[in-house]
Amino acid sequence: TRGLQIAQRYGWRQNQAQALILYGQAQMSLQLLAAAATSYQQALALCQELQDAYLGAEAQAALAQLALQQGDLPQAQALVAAILPVLARHPQAGLDEPFAIYFTCYRVLAAAADPHADAILQQGYALLQQYASQIFDDTLRRSFLENVAVHRALQQAALKGLGNEQNTTYRS
Repeated sequence: TRGLQIAQRYGWRQNQAQALILYGQAQMSLQLLAAAATSYQQALALCQELQDAYLGAEAQAALAQLALQQGDLPQAQALVAAILPVLARHPQAGLDEPFAIYFTCYRVLAAAADPHADAILQQGYALLQQYASQIFDDTLRRSFLENVAVHRALQQAALKGLGNEQNTTYRS
């Protein structure tokens, strides 16, 4: 909250969008879903204003995850449809790392029986493995892959194959 206030006070629009995304993540963790949706919508509006589709993909994926949780598959699909071209141009879109974006896109596409679901899953998994390959310490690499919930979920879905992880959720 304080970070958002500082960014607002100084007019740092990109920092505001980043803070709103982080705020939304915290709200999601606390199951404050309506508040999280508002934070993500505000972040997305700022990203659109700034023409920052790469950061905006993070907010869109979170909104798609919320829509999927609420049973609104058409809305989730519409959000994912807007994210896919961004991932095609910039595979590392998002605030910090793109794995929640890939996993959410996969889950939405799989729920809709979209034939592109497996390709998105494999792209996310390949990128996860690329990140992991840059960690030379075996213990740290294993921690990166297994102790970060979305990394673990993405990896498990990729290894189990399409269709087995449609209802998987993750918590950071």
